[in-house]
Amino acid sequence: MTATEGMPDLFAVMLAFHGMIIFVQEGRFRQLLVKTCIALLLGWHVLALLLPFVIVGLASDLLRARSAAAVSTPLSRVLCQVKHAAATLIRSRYFLLGATALAFGLSVLTFNFTMEYVSLDGETPLTELPSFQSMLGRTSVNTGLVSNSFPWRTFLEEQLYRISRMFVPYSLLGSDDVRAEIPTWLSKRWDAVLGFALAVTSLIGSVFVRPRILFATLASFGFFWAVPMRQTTAFEEFESIYYVGLPLVFFTIVLLLARRLTKRDGAIAAAAVAALLLFTASSFQM
Repeated sequence: MTATEGMPDLFAVMLAFHGMIIFVQEGRFRQLLVKTCIALLLGWHVLALLLPFVIVGLASDLLRARSAAAVSTPLSRVLCQVKHAAATLIRSRYFLLGATALAFGLSVLTFNFTMEYVSLDGETPLTELPSFQSMLGRTSVNTGLVSNSFPWRTFLEEQLYRISRMFVPYSLLGSDDVRAEIPTWLSKRWDAVLGFALAVTSLIGSVFVRPRILFATLASFGFFWAVPMRQTTAFEEFESIYYVGLPLVFFTIVLLLARRLTKRDGAIAAAAVAALLLFTASSFQM
């Protein structure tokens, strides 16, 4: 997978996330469904973005239903909570979003398998279709592609290296070699520690900024793709682009804290200018 090949998937993620923003801010659910279905036609990475969004949304709805049940019927609290939870789950727009995305995704997958089956004159069994084999190869279902030389510990360490590099602009790597894996001023061991610390900070910090559901989704969706699709992400360097939500959340929190502490817009403007110069230098060096 090259950077160019990953552009449709990245655009699909951006399209779906834009729909989430409009839904959270304005309550417009139909446009989220439409953008989600269009995004699924462009790439499967959208499912990794939808999963934390739906989970957090359903959890919020269920917590509100539990609170309402506890207040209204103290004598039959447990039974009422279960009833409210079931009713809330059925009525929840997050549940509808997840169900729609799953049904539409399965429809697209079925169509792809059918067309491939027909193009091969119907002589190839479903489990032997190239697309089906590719699906197994990209997930953890077929473990034959990941050898014992690439265990879970090595995989997770590699993901932490990539996360730390997502936070460091190219011009600060300290090397003119485009193949440089880590900053010259940082050992590989501490690079993994740094990636872990930055990831945890971003994930925890997303709980304290509003709207929480959007920041939590943005910070976590890279993991929802990388771990289930281990046999792809383990070897594809460009798959680390889906961790972009972590630095976005992290620096958003940093700037919000800086503004609260300094109470001056000038400091934020200076940080924006510095970031512009830094990224311009990085693009030029690349």
